[in-house]
Amino acid sequence: MNRIENKVTREIVKASRWAVLTVGVALLMSVGLAQAQLPDNIVAELRKLGQVVEPGCTAKLIRPMMPKNDYNTYWPVDADAPNLKVKLFPGMTLARDVSYGPEAKDLIDIFTPDKGVGNRTVLIYVPGGAGNKLEQQSVEANAFYDNIGRWAAENGMVGVNMQRGGSPGNQGQNVAIMIEWLQANITKYKGNPDRMFIWAHSAGNGPLGQYIGRPDLYGVGVRGAIFMSGNPVNFGGGGRGAGGAASAVGAPITGGRGAPPAAGGPGAATGPQAVGGGRGAAGQMGTSACINTAGAGSQAGVIRGPSSQLADMGKGAAARRAELAGSSPWRWTGTEWVSAGAVSAPVATAAPGGGARGDGTGAAGGQAGGGRGAGAGRGAAVGGPAGAGATGTAQAAAAPNPQILGFQTTRVAMLLARAELDPGVNGAMLPSDTAIHDELCKLEGPKAKDGVGHCPMMLYLKGHSHMSEVFSIGSSDKSVSGPILEWIKRVQ
Repeated sequence: MNRIENKVTREIVKASRWAVLTVGVALLMSVGLAQAQLPDNIVAELRKLGQVVEPGCTAKLIRPMMPKNDYNTYWPVDADAPNLKVKLFPGMTLARDVSYGPEAKDLIDIFTPDKGVGNRTVLIYVPGGAGNKLEQQSVEANAFYDNIGRWAAENGMVGVNMQRGGSPGNQGQNVAIMIEWLQANITKYKGNPDRMFIWAHSAGNGPLGQYIGRPDLYGVGVRGAIFMSGNPVNFGGGGRGAGGAASAVGAPITGGRGAPPAAGGPGAATGPQAVGGGRGAAGQMGTSACINTAGAGSQAGVIRGPSSQLADMGKGAAARRAELAGSSPWRWTGTEWVSAGAVSAPVATAAPGGGARGDGTGAAGGQAGGGRGAGAGRGAAVGGPAGAGATGTAQAAAAPNPQILGFQTTRVAMLLARAELDPGVNGAMLPSDTAIHDELCKLEGPKAKDGVGHCPMMLYLKGHSHMSEVFSIGSSDKSVSGPILEWIKRVQ
C-alpha cells in the first residue's frame, strides 16, 4: 500500500476540481423519481418475483432486450480459448481481463469507443454479489455486466468493469489499487484520468464506501460516486424494517415492515401491488413461476476464462452447465413462463472466491480501513463496510469513525439510488439512504440543495427490482440510465 499512501497528497481533490452540480441538475432530479420504461408485462413479472435478489429469473426477463452477442460468443463454454477475432459490439473495442493488481482475479474489462479522440469520461462499475464482472447465475445472465460497459462506450465514455475482491484484506484497498492503475494507464484507452466516475451496486457499496470514506489512506481519484441499493456508510437511520425517516422528497416513510423473503428465490412480501394481469392476483408478490431450485448461488451460467467461478479458468464449465440444466428450467416467451423440463438438480457449490450473492441492503458497519470484520467474507450478504466485530464494538463507539469523517469532508459528488422492489423498501428510499443524504446535506446549511456541495442526489427507481435496475442498462429502458447519464454530464 506504500505506493497508494505516497500519492495521498497528490490525489486529494483540489477545490478547483471539485465536482459541483449545477442548479439545472438539482431541478432535474431533486424529486429523484424515475418512471419505469420497461414493458408493462416485464414490470408485472418483476413484481411477481417479489422484493428479492433474483439474478437468474431477472436475466431471463431482460436478456431479450439486449444485443444477440454476449460473453459466450467471445468464449464458448466448450472452447479451450476465446475467439479473439469476434467483435462483440459494433463501434467499440473491448479489452478483456486486463490485470490491474497482483492477484489472479485483479481484472478489469475496458470498453473504448472506436471513433473520436481521447480525454473521455471514464465510468467504472463495481458489481455486487460475489464481485463477478460477468454474472454466472444462468446462461442468460452472461450478457451482464457487459451491458454497463457497452452502454458507457455507446454514450461516448470509456467503460470499465471491475472484478471485485481479487486482493485480500480491505476491499477498499482493492478499489484503490484499481483506480491507481487507471490513473496511470487509462489514457491508452482514450480515457481521462482526471474525470473518472465509479458506480457500485449491492454488496459493491461496501468496498466503494471504504474507498470514498478514507481519503487519508487512498487519496481521491474520482469525480463522482454512485451508490445503488446498498449502504456505503452508517450514519444511522436503521436498516431494513425501520420506518419513519424522511423520504427523498421529504415525506415520511409510512410504518415499518418485516423481513423480506430470503434472497434465494421469490416469496411472499408486503408492499405495493402491481397493476396488470398475471398468475393469481394482478402482479401479486411471490407468485412467479420462475424459481431457481439450485438457489441464488447457482452456477448454471458459469463461463470460461480468468473470471470464471470454477477452477482452471472454467475448464469444467460445460459439464457444470449440463449438471445444473434443470436448476432453472423456466424460459420467458415474452408473454409467459414455460418449463423446459426437469425442475430438480444438484445444489450448486460455489468455487473458492465465488460466494453467493448478498442483497446489499444490510446496515453498514463501523470503521473501515483496518480490514474486514468477522463474518464479512467475499460474497457475504453485506451491503456496507464491514463492522469492527464484537470485540471492537466498545472501542469503535468511543472513537470517531474516520469513514464518516471521510464522507463529510470529501469533495466527490454522490448519487444514491434505490429500486422500488429492493428488499425492505416500502414506497420510498430506505431510512439508511435518507440518513446519509440528510447528514451530508446538513453541512450545506438550511439552503442545501440536492446535487450541490456535499448534498447527494437521490434517485428512486419506480418499477425496478434489485437486479433489473442494473440489468436494464443499455436496453431501450432509459428510466435508470437516463438520469444517471444526465448526472454524470453535469458534474464539473
